[in-house]
Amino acid sequence: MRHPKKQGRSLVDVATEIQRQAQSKKDFIASTKQLAMLEDGKTIAVENTGAFPVTDLALTQVGERTGIPAKYLRRMQTEAPELLASNVNHWFKEAPERRMVRTLDGNIRAFLSDRYMRVDNIDVAEAVLPVLQQTDGLRIISSEVTEHRLYIKASSNLVRGEIKSRRIGDLVEAGVMIANSEVGLGAIRVTPFAHFLACLNGMTREGGARWNHIGRHADEKDDVYALLSDEAKQADDS
Repeated sequence: MRHPKKQGRSLVDVATEIQRQAQSKKDFIASTKQLAMLEDGKTIAVENTGAFPVTDLALTQVGERTGIPAKYLRRMQTEAPELLASNVNHWFKEAPERRMVRTLDGNIRAFLSDRYMRVDNIDVAEAVLPVLQQTDGLRIISSEVTEHRLYIKASSNLVRGEIKSRRIGDLVEAGVMIANSEVGLGAIRVTPFAHFLACLNGMTREGGARWNHIGRHADEKDDVYALLSDEAKQADDS
């Protein structure tokens, strides 16, 4: 029987990186009137808070909210950064809205709605990692955490069966995939799948559970304010 090679980081390394990111990230709620893109086209200043380099993803999200097409956005950033700053700042002031600005390692990594519900990777990890580690027969097939996503893929050798196919006698195990994004690239997902032991891929089926990152509007305030980590652990979010 051939088992697939494990991909990504070990579960311990994933947990370590999740903890590091949790300590490094900061979130702010601010009106776009309190934001300004600098003339380098790569940095956004948050009033009374500081200036932060903007990741490619966050810049794309800024473009989506200000109505600037992605191709033109990239061209201005490369060829005319002052023009990009002028465009963005014009729409920040002319069509103001409250946004959640998410930072990690000193960079703006996401530009999201103030209704974005922060169920972060550390929240997911605290819920699922103890279960995965304590479940007999469970094997981690792959796991990884990046600046954009968390995913964990595991299967159980205690829930195994044989299915008929052209090869006759394919062994499959029951598996689960867990995924999350802190930057608006996907909901929290827990999805079952059938893991074929003879190949590197599992067959995902419809089902499982999905939770979108949509919550209540943040409290109305006139100034920029930081969101503290304990605010993400309200009873309804839990």
